[in-house]
Amino acid sequence: MLAAFCQSIGQPERRDEVIAARDEAIAASIARGNDADDYKSAAGQFYNEVRTLCGLTSSGNTSDAFLADTLAPLIRPPMTVYQELESTIFG
Repeated sequence: MLAAFCQSIGQPERRDEVIAARDEAIAASIARGNDADDYKSAAGQFYNEVRTLCGLTSSGNTSDAFLADTLAPLIRPPMTVYQELESTIFG
């Protein structure tokens, strides 16, 4: 998913840095007492770090907008996340 994002913005070389930003945001969220799968609590930090790291200026004004308008449209088959969503929604 994040590799597809980096490709979509023309910065495939940033993939590992973007993944590290995600991991750091999740670790910080866990340190604040949140569950390991509480991605919502990590979203703001991740969004801010990715905007800075990749020099994004038109990626949405909030982490919610970024996730919905920038990342969600990149979910496509045969991605694992797509298959998981499809299975969860349609059984």
